[in-house]
Amino acid sequence: MDAFNNDIEYIVLTHEMRHIYQWIAINNKLESKRLIKLWKNNFNNYLSSENDGYTNQPLEIDANAFTYIVMLALFNREITVKCNQKLLNKRIKELTLDFSKDEILDSYNYYF
Repeated sequence: MDAFNNDIEYIVLTHEMRHIYQWIAINNKLESKRLIKLWKNNFNNYLSSENDGYTNQPLEIDANAFTYIVMLALFNREITVKCNQKLLNKRIKELTLDFSKDEILDSYNYYF
């Protein structure tokens, strides 16, 4: 794996790709009914980054948690996210049940 020189590029791309997945998941029912309802409601009532509460929205918590586990798996790098840490840690735990470090590394190695 290349040296981790462009932190922000990997972080932003991973985060934004997760938002694409969220949209696809809603439209194709790829997640639980509870999560689809939560995400759909959040898309319909989305707060822009200028608003208080932006980073604590379900879509943002999920995208940040996903980015956290990917950066940790690929680059052994913990990122810091300014949001409700209890919500973030809960989502990180949930996502690690779906994505093991080995699965993330296998996916990376398959494409790169």
